[in-house]
Amino acid sequence: MHTSPAATALACLLTAGLSAQASWISPKSGAKNGNTNNNIPYSWWPTRYQQIFNHDSFTPAIGVMLFRGCNYRMNKSFANGRYGDQTIEIDMYLSMAPTGTTATTYSMSFSGNVDSTTTKRVIRRKRFKVPKLSNQNFDIKFPFDAGQVFIFVTKQKRALVQEVHMWGHTANTNGTFTYPMDAHRQTAPEVSRLYSYQGGSKRGSYAQNGAFNGCANNQNLMPEHHASYSITVSSSTGFVYGRSKMANAPGLLIIGATPLNLTIPGTKCNLTQDLLMTFVKPSSNTAEGYTEFPIPIPNDTAFGGLTFLTQIWWVQSGNFPANLFASRGITVTVGSAVSPDMWATATGATMGYGLITQFSN
Repeated sequence: MHTSPAATALACLLTAGLSAQASWISPKSGAKNGNTNNNIPYSWWPTRYQQIFNHDSFTPAIGVMLFRGCNYRMNKSFANGRYGDQTIEIDMYLSMAPTGTTATTYSMSFSGNVDSTTTKRVIRRKRFKVPKLSNQNFDIKFPFDAGQVFIFVTKQKRALVQEVHMWGHTANTNGTFTYPMDAHRQTAPEVSRLYSYQGGSKRGSYAQNGAFNGCANNQNLMPEHHASYSITVSSSTGFVYGRSKMANAPGLLIIGATPLNLTIPGTKCNLTQDLLMTFVKPSSNTAEGYTEFPIPIPNDTAFGGLTFLTQIWWVQSGNFPANLFASRGITVTVGSAVSPDMWATATGATMGYGLITQFSN
């Protein structure tokens, strides 16, 4: 079999550049420890994020690197095991930057920073649970999809561009949650970041439906019912949840459209809406009795601003119907957040600043 000179040259290049090295860190000035922390993009509102890595920002410095995943670590002030256990949903792309685009010369146009002929979607919209960590190891891991490898050739002297689309998360907060990853601010820029995100005005929301506050369980504890703020257009991470205050109690989620206030005979509980759909799920095996029901919303702007009603009923020991207890009802409004991949221009950027990233083979 005849091997062309070009193929032989490429093989030599790869053989020379690919040592037994398994990982590379950028920016190199923050490899041992960062000097700041950052929540964007992984614990933020839906975000389009780019981080630009100069070709010489990596340690160790070798000619060719094979990336099959990227990893992060907690900032030293927050590596105490208190933060994490949220599920996030992301896409990730890697590209070479056009010649001349660096951590100091980037564009505020996302597309202007990438050579689209080199772009590879290394993670296709996937969920990851970010761990609680009590160390500063690179244990926040995002392995690329099976078979996805990005070859970064530093000898081309072109920057690497990482783009992350953060679609949502499962935190029950005001659209963000605290998860401060290690970051580094550099005097001479090695990496820079730019981003655009959907703030709180476009998030999902909820409010109590009617005056009924719920009816207590047989331990005289009042159940709770809430909704996450990530119930937005295109999000699959939104959910409603309840706390029965009773371990293992079967829960019934009722979804409706018309408010009611009907007392169920034989109980002290009111039905707060009509019944269009119902879903059953047990409470957790804890005293809190946590119950969560996913509410995915299609990627259609027509859903933005729509409302629906929910209430959760639980069953405890005893005779029917006196063994029923219920939460308050809530009105949920779907947020009109735009898909992060639709934002063309960054609304913010920080030169010489970025997450300390370990790319791994």
